Amino acid sequence: MNPLTRMGACLCLAASAWASWAGDHYGQGVAEYRTGRYASAWGHFYMAANEGDPDAARLALHMLRYGPVLYGGFWDASSEEVADWTRLAASSKGRPPPEYQPARRPLAAERPSNRRPKS
Repeated sequence: MNPLTRMGACLCLAASAWASWAGDHYGQGVAEYRTGRYASAWGHFYMAANEGDPDAARLALHMLRYGPVLYGGFWDASSEEVADWTRLAASSKGRPPPEYQPARRPLAAERPSNRRPKS
């Protein structure tokens, strides 16, 4: 394989990797949020909301409003972006909510006993 073909193949692989990473801003934002990297999560939600993702718009609006109190950070968005995100977040589009599964209480036999053994 000549050097130009090899370089072209490398560029194509790099471009496809970048496209797959850049295309899932919502997923990246969720991953960053779960690890406590809120500034990075905000950036991903911001980009996804501007790409038309209603769930990202909801989270971006939440983080924008409560950033100083909950996350100790200030983020900024234009009034046009906030208006667009508000309309987008109010739409019924988006991912289905995760299924709620209540925590199972341990059975009496599984609970640790606080009683002292009788001597």
